[in-house]
Amino acid sequence: MSPFYYSLFCAKKKFFCLTIVSVFLLSSSASPAHSFSIKEIRPTNDDTHAIPRKAHFCHELISDIGLQATAPFKMNLRQSFYFIGGVAATLALIHYDHTINKNVSPLKGKNRLVNVTSPVLTEFGGAYGFLGVGLFVGYSFLFHNEKAKETSRLLAEALITSTVWTQFGKMVSGRERPSDSYYGNARGHINEWYGPVSHLDRDAANLPPSAFDAFPSGHTTTAFAIATVFANQYGDHRAVPYIAYTLASAVGFTRMTQHAHWASDVFAGACLGYLCGRQVCVHHHLSAASTATLKSIRKRISPLYFLNYADRKFYAGCSLQLY
Repeated sequence: MSPFYYSLFCAKKKFFCLTIVSVFLLSSSASPAHSFSIKEIRPTNDDTHAIPRKAHFCHELISDIGLQATAPFKMNLRQSFYFIGGVAATLALIHYDHTINKNVSPLKGKNRLVNVTSPVLTEFGGAYGFLGVGLFVGYSFLFHNEKAKETSRLLAEALITSTVWTQFGKMVSGRERPSDSYYGNARGHINEWYGPVSHLDRDAANLPPSAFDAFPSGHTTTAFAIATVFANQYGDHRAVPYIAYTLASAVGFTRMTQHAHWASDVFAGACLGYLCGRQVCVHHHLSAASTATLKSIRKRISPLYFLNYADRKFYAGCSLQLY
């Protein structure tokens, strides 16, 4: 790289950091523009599971991605406050990432319990998480459990949409992982943001591409997307949300003990996973409720035909009767 391009690249690193955090949290903090809860829009038991099966999965998935992409432009005042708080929290974590990492990452070597459980728990946001979802999908079809089938559909939508945004964030930010940040960096800097052109940096050339996909944490995003769907679908069992979010939080913590992510990566991944899971649940049940309402109205509407004779003229017509 020429000295001119290299100096230009270095000057833009700080700009990349702040821009990526702001844009990413803008999309994460903007929840769907519905002020009601999922419980309020859930249709009756007769219609809840009949309607979604008739809808095309791909159509609903594309609609979810579109709604998530446009959500930042539809924020209300309360969501704007959430956005400001999210940006402030993430920037604060970025500032203290190195300090947090120095205190958390050594726990694996010092604590036997953390050393044993950390490699296992962290995979609940990876291989074990996807395996669990696959087993749940198999159970839903094997035992013809309609609610489980609906949940399986939502899990698939949440995982796909959250993966799309996670990979986009990783590609654009180019943030160095803590496990690679302390090695091969000629300038001795850590916690670098290389942006989408990380391959142009002369220090980055010594590291694999996987070293620059820290932000946000994919394992944490996956864990919180799964947890949010289960918490929304089975929230009538009080233990389910607590168990789901506790396990997801444990996955996020192990990403730091495994020296794979910074604290801000984990926080951003948790926000993204939660909001993607929540959006697909709200959108799905809103669509089901709307369709169920239309079906109910159709059942109550009947045509009324009439024929009348007056003043030596016949009058014929038809009207719709709602009962």
